[in-house]
Amino acid sequence: MSESNPPSIDKWVSNHAPGYFEWMHYCFEQGYADFSGDDGGDEARGRHRRFTWFDPTALASYMIRLFETPSFLVTKYTADQIADATWFLFGVASEYFHCIRHHTVAHELQIRCVRSVATCYIDLFDDVCGDYGKSPDVEWPSTSRVDVAVHTIWDMGCIDPILQFPETHPHLVGPALDVIDVALHRCRSAACRASALNAVWEVMTLHRDRKDQSIVSRLELSVRRFRKANTLPEWLDEYAASLEGGRRGRR
Repeated sequence: MSESNPPSIDKWVSNHAPGYFEWMHYCFEQGYADFSGDDGGDEARGRHRRFTWFDPTALASYMIRLFETPSFLVTKYTADQIADATWFLFGVASEYFHCIRHHTVAHELQIRCVRSVATCYIDLFDDVCGDYGKSPDVEWPSTSRVDVAVHTIWDMGCIDPILQFPETHPHLVGPALDVIDVALHRCRSAACRASALNAVWEVMTLHRDRKDQSIVSRLELSVRRFRKANTLPEWLDEYAASLEGGRRGRR
């Protein structure tokens, strides 16, 4: 099996990169609205193109800068803005995680970019989810937009192919697995933990019947350690147990 063809990547080298802070503000304040059609029109399409069709190496450096030091975002933007930015940054609204895997981006930058997502879980998502930590064990499905966005990161079709099709970018498999480990073992909010379990579910769904079981084995071990080390709310423990046993329970 191989990764399905992403949209043409030649578009990503056609425009000059916007400034870093201009790009960051767009991601949190306008990007998802432009993509979803809330504002509509040629103006929105032009903005979207400008902030998504630019040099992949510049984009990778921007994402690293943002994800490696994200704690200031907790107070700079509202929870709903962070939710929209999560859908934009990780999903098809921007296709950024396809873009940073472009062959012109050095492997070292690609690896650092994927690994930086772990810091984003710890220093941004875990602080905002569960009503800013007031209700960390809130049961899924949550009514919080940011909880929902974080939970579905590995469903968005852009970062998850790294593990679904490991033969395509083998140098990113280890970093992506590290992100899941961090979300499971260093985050407190149920949304972050369930996001990691959702990633496990997605990968196991594809890899159970494959000959190479190394990814599945590592994920099962991580889930076992997670259950052993934590006193979990019943719903989250049941979800983790279903994955550990290979039954792929509720999401």
